[in-house]
Amino acid sequence: MEALVYTTVFLALWHFFYEGVLAPALRHGLRYKFFELRDSLRNLDDLNSHDTDIKNHLDHSICNIVNSMSFLNLAHYFTIRKIIHNDSKLKNKLDEVRSDITNAQSQELRDIFNQITVKGFKALLINHGGWLPYLIMPAFLIILLFIFANQVSKLKNTILKVIFRLINTSERFEDTPDYNLI
Repeated sequence: MEALVYTTVFLALWHFFYEGVLAPALRHGLRYKFFELRDSLRNLDDLNSHDTDIKNHLDHSICNIVNSMSFLNLAHYFTIRKIIHNDSKLKNKLDEVRSDITNAQSQELRDIFNQITVKGFKALLINHGGWLPYLIMPAFLIILLFIFANQVSKLKNTILKVIFRLINTSERFEDTPDYNLI
């Protein structure tokens, strides 16, 4: 019972510290990385009209991510994914935009798009970091359970081999390197 109280207090303090101090600081640092990315995007010159449209689209995307970074979570992600799946017009438009970006002539635009994706995923992870201990403890217990079950299985097989050897041998038996109990 005492361990449960300590665990609960630890989880409450961790969640308070993470959501109140650590996550805002991590989001703040990520925001500056997005600003650097936006600045490098805005400094791109000598683009054709198609790539200029992509540049503007990526600029708006970065600004939207920066403005809504603290609201990125899995619930919103799955809601948006469901909306996109149910709206074929929206899905086709998004596929068209993705195709335009991946087929852009400028390699810098494609690289910036990939960096936006990676940094957006980092923002999603930062927003769910407070839940990390809740996920680690059950995973740790499951791993311990598998290790324990594996060791019990090995012990069972060894005991069965020893019993079989004792039952089926009537003469004195010497262990040799050829006969392995494990």
